[in-house]
Amino acid sequence: MEVPRVEKILNQILAEADIAINKGDLETYLFNIRLLFKKISCDCFIEGHQETLEKHLKIINSLFFDGNSFEYNLACGFLKLYSDIYEPAPKIVLFRANEDKTSAIYHLKKAIDLKDNDDLCYSLASKAEFKSKSKLNKHSCLEYAHKAVNMNPSANNYFALGQAQGNCNKFNEAIHSFLAAIDLNNNFPHAYRYIYRTYLWTREYERAKEYAQLAISRFNDKWSYYYYSKILIGLQDYKAALKYSKKGLNLFPSERLFNLLIAEILEHMGEIKESIHMYEIVSSSKIEESEYARNQIKRINKIEIARKLQKASDFYDLKDYKKSIEWYEQVISEIEKSHIRKYLSAKVKLKHGEIQIDTIHPIYKRLEELMELASSTKYDPKLSFYTQEYRSVKNIKEYYEDDLIKFGKYKGEILEEIIYKDAEYILWCIINLDHFFLYNKTLIRLFASINENNPLLEEAVLNNLLKSQFYYNRKPDNYWEEHNVDHDGDFNINNTSDFYNDSLDMDQQSPEFWDRV
Repeated sequence: MEVPRVEKILNQILAEADIAINKGDLETYLFNIRLLFKKISCDCFIEGHQETLEKHLKIINSLFFDGNSFEYNLACGFLKLYSDIYEPAPKIVLFRANEDKTSAIYHLKKAIDLKDNDDLCYSLASKAEFKSKSKLNKHSCLEYAHKAVNMNPSANNYFALGQAQGNCNKFNEAIHSFLAAIDLNNNFPHAYRYIYRTYLWTREYERAKEYAQLAISRFNDKWSYYYYSKILIGLQDYKAALKYSKKGLNLFPSERLFNLLIAEILEHMGEIKESIHMYEIVSSSKIEESEYARNQIKRINKIEIARKLQKASDFYDLKDYKKSIEWYEQVISEIEKSHIRKYLSAKVKLKHGEIQIDTIHPIYKRLEELMELASSTKYDPKLSFYTQEYRSVKNIKEYYEDDLIKFGKYKGEILEEIIYKDAEYILWCIINLDHFFLYNKTLIRLFASINENNPLLEEAVLNNLLKSQFYYNRKPDNYWEEHNVDHDGDFNINNTSDFYNDSLDMDQQSPEFWDRV
């Protein structure tokens, strides 16, 4: 039986039912409803007829209202169950809550109480419990379906049993029930759909693919294309998945689920711009899925920014500063605090080149001597500014070459850049600023830019080491966390020379300044 012919039968039976209910003939109406389930699967083909069913429900409530009538409760249960068709769609679809579903269960249970040997009542009750998606209803859902099959092993009843078994995570049993439904009615799209969806759920992709292909060849419906594409994603065959999802969109252009699916596939393929474009099509629509699409765009943008920042960081570590800057500048407005230093450092290194450190430099030997001296010195006031009345240990900050300077004439620049253009300024800071000292490797970088005969060099190195000792040894390791010290804050400059002019370079300072030093 071909699908067009099935739809023709559906329309004929519904037309007969419509005539009967308009005449007030409830018995003939129910006869035609039973015929729907006997000849075809009502679940599969009644989509698009909700308006007719709602009209029938109004007539029945108007003409035949009788809470103790089996026929009335069966008709109401059927109409309230199917007046809002349930689609086995992806999780992203937000189904509207429908009180009629609960009401359907009430009427069908009432009908069973009035007549307990009608398989259609049990089958519909099982489906109503299934659609409620309540964990509390799983047992009764399965019980009703078993009773329906025992009374009448029809395709419709086996399908209801398969739904109930799947709802209880009895997936192998569910597959057998759906296959039994197909054996009895080969034109049963929902049965095929639940088979390949069950295999997809259990990640048996090849079996799922087999039945989805059969469904496409027999029914050519939107869900077969949709889930076949999802199965291909599971198999990581993204090219084929894209082909079938695009075909589905061409056949069903109003179905935005295909736009979402294509966006997902394009993201898997690394086509980020195209993926976002597809999500934007949905996000601009006034449909339930638009919020999901907007959240996906945010998620992808966040991942993409992180990916580009990581690329930039990797190239920096490889000393390919040109590429590092290129990647950073793709997300310049999103650069995080942890990355801004590397970005600025990459620009400095690309401009000036790497600082070449001469390990034979005499200061290295002197540094070793000074380190040994500093480790044995108890902060002798003659060697440094540090006394027991030192103003506040919390203000000391260890500076790295990629740190931003937040004071003085070079405010807003990174230390590395200042070392290139005014290394003696850094020496002055070490000597005169209570809060300022360099990380050892940064200090070594500084040596490479200073004349070894500079009179300030030894004092700066000693002061740096003493501050380092004071910084790390005077407080327990967890002091800084416990006191919420922000080492990136602004600092007051206490011990600046009265003769130092911050707007001048070191070689332009006055004779009085150098006399004081």
